[in-house]
Amino acid sequence: MAGSRRPRWRQDFGACLVRDYTCQRPHRSAVVFYLWNGEPGYCWLFPTGQGYRLGAGFLGSAAKSTRRHLDSMEQFCQASGLLPGERRLHRISGALAPVRLPATIAAQRVLLVGDAAGLLDPLSGEGIYNAMRSGQAAGLVLGQGLDRPARRYLRAIRPLLREVGPPGASHPGLMVAALKAYFGLVPGLDRLGLGGLARRPFVNRLFRRGSLPPGSHYRRLH
Repeated sequence: MAGSRRPRWRQDFGACLVRDYTCQRPHRSAVVFYLWNGEPGYCWLFPTGQGYRLGAGFLGSAAKSTRRHLDSMEQFCQASGLLPGERRLHRISGALAPVRLPATIAAQRVLLVGDAAGLLDPLSGEGIYNAMRSGQAAGLVLGQGLDRPARRYLRAIRPLLREVGPPGASHPGLMVAALKAYFGLVPGLDRLGLGGLARRPFVNRLFRRGSLPPGSHYRRLH
């Protein structure tokens, strides 16, 4: 029985590692690189109130090398002037990130939200939005009483479940192949003046620009 189990690290989890730096900010841009080092994952640099947050997240066997990928991203950002040479490491944090939905998300009076429920975007690995939406839904459901909360919760998060896919549907290898095909297609379309057609749906979905609040300084790509 034990020999027939799938290797959980490779199939069910990715890894995320983040470094927070206190430093001067030469810019306030958010920088994201997909398929960093040609591996299934991405790295990012976000401005914070005290400096910058540098992070990396990878899937499959590449998850075991997340620290090495983050090191190379840090070196690149410093050499490119995106990250100041004078900086102080304030905090290091990390976690496993589920690739698949668990078999049970809600049962009786137990409701899973966010990463615990596997609500990560299968394309980008982003989970903050889904964590906030599922947490809000759980709070509203429990605030309405304890009569069948699991059923009402699953009904409330149905749109999120459709986005991340049914249990067992996502596979790191397929996602990597899709991302490589997508990013390999964009340069050719750029030469034809059609790059926007490929970028538009990806950017709008990744950054949820289709549901921006009124007055947002972001805008949907058209």
